[in-house]
Amino acid sequence: MLWRIFIFTVCSMFLTASADVKPKTKAGIDTLFHLRRMFYVEDLDDDLCVEWDDIYQVASRADINNDGIYEFNEMLADPDMNEASRDDFNVFEVNGDGKVDMDDVHLKFYDILSASGNDVDIKEYLRFMSTREPDRGELMDIKSFVNAEKNFLVSDQNDNGLLSPYEYKAEFRFADADHDGFLNSNETDAFRPTRHVGQFCDDVATTGCSLNDVEALFDGADTDNSGKLSVEEYIIYFGKLMTAT
Repeated sequence: MLWRIFIFTVCSMFLTASADVKPKTKAGIDTLFHLRRMFYVEDLDDDLCVEWDDIYQVASRADINNDGIYEFNEMLADPDMNEASRDDFNVFEVNGDGKVDMDDVHLKFYDILSASGNDVDIKEYLRFMSTREPDRGELMDIKSFVNAEKNFLVSDQNDNGLLSPYEYKAEFRFADADHDGFLNSNETDAFRPTRHVGQFCDDVATTGCSLNDVEALFDGADTDNSGKLSVEEYIIYFGKLMTAT
């Protein structure tokens, strides 16, 4: 327990510096996808939160020569970090001394530390970490990005990272509570791909949205014409719909 007390004592020393960091509400979509990958790399125990233990293990693993300091080339030597950029390294290098040591890691974790606890979920992670990365790609609302990802993960029943037409139609059948083949204004809220979008077809107030209507959304999202939706295709398409409403 003493080392935990020490860690958070060190973190509290940098309260003034960290208070200046204001989390973003929007960021470049390519930046968000990159940071999303980094989040899952750092979430070592797969509990959908990044905790101090996760950060400490990632930093320790990157220190190949065990000198208490790691450099950019050591970061790239980690198989999970081999796509990291200099910007990612600079996220850790926060006290301006040109190297990354545990003090830097303390600061980095404190920057994204939740006000309500000692772990960080993906929305908090993206909002804070995007302040240290340049915006790459079209700007997207971070809340919409996260909501779209959550909807995809639930809809992807076999967890293979691809949404099939069968899985997509299963969401329609689930939302169609009266089984009439249409989604009325109440049922559209239960259709997961458009849960945060609102009304997405012209007939919702009359006959309701048909399966053809929702299939048109699937086809619009399937930019590579593979017949399935990747998480990237899903987030880009449905996340933008959420942002537009």
